[in-house]
Amino acid sequence: MTTNLRTLHRILAVIALATLAGGLAGCSTAAKPRGGQTSKAARAALAAIPGVTDAEVGIDDNMSGFSHTYDTDVSVTLAPGYRVADPSEFLSFLIRTAWSVNDRKPTSLVDIAITGSTIDLPSLAVQAGWMTETQADNAIPLDGNLVLIVNNEPAKSKLGAWPGKAPSLPDGVLVKKQ
Repeated sequence: MTTNLRTLHRILAVIALATLAGGLAGCSTAAKPRGGQTSKAARAALAAIPGVTDAEVGIDDNMSGFSHTYDTDVSVTLAPGYRVADPSEFLSFLIRTAWSVNDRKPTSLVDIAITGSTIDLPSLAVQAGWMTETQADNAIPLDGNLVLIVNNEPAKSKLGAWPGKAPSLPDGVLVKKQ
């Protein structure tokens, strides 16, 4: 009888530990932040812009040891026959769109890509005040993408609190080629 009692105690202990572990795992889930927009909503808003044929918005979860970093990626493809009339405004709009995605706060990077344009994004980011020349010189080129470090100045001071408000594209930024 004592063997059955010990077995029962062990089973109950395992059940209690499993229940406790499941409860603690639930404690680590952060509440959804107020404001901003989901990556799905941001993608739909970008894809609805006249002159954009494709848009992608996503969160990259990178693991190094026991540390997670999260990056927000925003990519747009311009339609043939369209051009970016105001590259600085368009870049700022895309960066702010990435910062408004409330799925997960980017802890390190925002990656911006514009396909169908010849804009030199790192140089433009320096001119628009999103990064320093040193940061742009040290950036790893990724097929014309802009990889913006959001936790360093000057980007940190320009972005404000996360998640940012979902931005609207200013008029005249994307136009038909003439």
